Amino acid sequence: DRIESSACVSLCGSLVCVGCYDGAVYALQADTGSPHWCFKPSSEPVKSSPVVSHLSGVLWFGSHDQHLYGIDLQNKVSLHRVFCGGGSCFSTPCFTSGGGVLVMATLKGALVAVDTVTGERIWVFHCPKPVFSTPAVLPNAVCGGRGKKRGYTEAVAVGCVDGLVYVLESESGLLMHTLTTDGPIFSSCTCVATCTSSDDTSPDDYCSSTVPFLFTGSHDAHVYCWNRNWELLWKAKLDSQVYSTPFLYRRRLQDDTINHQPQQTQTQSTCTKLTKLTTRFSISDATEPSTISFWTCLCVCSTSGTLYLLDPATGRQCGSHKLPGDVFSSPVVLD
Repeated sequence: DRIESSACVSLCGSLVCVGCYDGAVYALQADTGSPHWCFKPSSEPVKSSPVVSHLSGVLWFGSHDQHLYGIDLQNKVSLHRVFCGGGSCFSTPCFTSGGGVLVMATLKGALVAVDTVTGERIWVFHCPKPVFSTPAVLPNAVCGGRGKKRGYTEAVAVGCVDGLVYVLESESGLLMHTLTTDGPIFSSCTCVATCTSSDDTSPDDYCSSTVPFLFTGSHDAHVYCWNRNWELLWKAKLDSQVYSTPFLYRRRLQDDTINHQPQQTQTQSTCTKLTKLTTRFSISDATEPSTISFWTCLCVCSTSGTLYLLDPATGRQCGSHKLPGDVFSSPVVLD
């Protein structure tokens, strides 16, 4: 039958799992493709892409039967069946940073947070329109302001068909901010994870109004970028609607990459490197160097089949490639 879900690999690495229109999730041996287990909770399609908990190895996925499921792949046992409050589950479940909470969106507009150990619902937030977008976890998101003490918290962002991005506290589900686009949103958000355990900087170091933080695409044919203060930093016009999720390709440029190509800007040399890895990219001569040398580019596709490389700091186009057909899948970069 038809497959619209993306596949994922089990925690042990030996199984590949994917949902199907026949209502089942198939677990296949990664080395041979032979069946390991077929779990079919209902006859409703599974369009939601499954995800695996890095803590327990449990496979989670949503179904058009309006439930979220957690299954044990090794023992072939269903562990959790969570009713999501009505509305089919189309998008991919998302783990918060600790892995103990899972957030699922529904086509009825509900965002449901679930305890991955007990399967109990923790909180529910209702958007006014359907949600096709996959929730994204935002580390060190700015909270407070407007007379309240400024602070940082983990948040969840999700785009809605009403054209808004809803930003919620991941722990409580309380609404923090809404971000506006000029068209329905089917694309998921991409976040710049600016502070990690190996980073000696603080979130305040990234709160400049010129530093990008959150990206998404919209059916108004634009890609949007907001800074950490929730201000619109830029929006870039593409040749058609944006259904897929932007992919932020990040790496620190080697000194010889920059120093041995003095005629090119850092952005241009990066795009040139990507041109060799892909094929036939058209490189713009109008690009200027990004102020953030360790962010290479933002990759995004339009539905008409054009793959764009954008400077994440400015939204300026540094490369594009026209594909022979429409594109609804999201790009990834293999280095």
